[in-house]
Amino acid sequence: SIGTEGVQGIGIGIPGLVNPKSGIVYDVMNIPAWKELDLKGVLEKEFHVPVALNNDANCFALGAYQQRKLRERTSLLGVTIGTGLGTGIILDGKLVSGLHGGAGEFGLIEYRNQDLEYYASGRFFENIYNESGKTVYERALAGEPDALRKYAELGTHIGNAFKTMLYALDINYFILGGSVAAAWPLFREATLQQLSTFAYRQAIEGLVIEISDHRDSGIIGAAALIPS
Repeated sequence: SIGTEGVQGIGIGIPGLVNPKSGIVYDVMNIPAWKELDLKGVLEKEFHVPVALNNDANCFALGAYQQRKLRERTSLLGVTIGTGLGTGIILDGKLVSGLHGGAGEFGLIEYRNQDLEYYASGRFFENIYNESGKTVYERALAGEPDALRKYAELGTHIGNAFKTMLYALDINYFILGGSVAAAWPLFREATLQQLSTFAYRQAIEGLVIEISDHRDSGIIGAAALIPS
């Protein structure tokens, strides 16, 4: 058993839909059995401390905000780019979760013949070119033109994803996390080029895109779900 002496509560980021109020988890893709699980109730019964849950991308955004909250900006988009495309929304200092923690699921918006996540995530290389992201990354770091071209193509799709977020939310401060975000220098130029076609020039003036320098942003955000 795990002791909880001195523990104020337990915060958890879920890679799927979760009702933040009830703590019921729905449709976790990587855990098919979790179709409607009262995880909050199960854990509170086991550990006798408050439990709070939210979507993992929301936790990342909240953690990124917690680490930057002394700065002037109070609204940001926390975007995780890895095997998927997740987005958490901080608006005027508050996390926007939606009814099921699913606010900001831009990756599932229809795009071309699939969805945004199919093209604007680390799965792009496997989906389109049947190559592993790791292999393309290593080749790109070595300066191989074909690999650099594929990263530029990825950057164009990510730029389109960012434009969709901007049209929907008009927030021009992005914090990027996830495995693909670490390769930002390889697709930055293509992403910014695509963003330059945004219809409302004023909306992207002062646009800031940063890479999270904290590997534990999601953990910090999950902990912040518990009121201090």
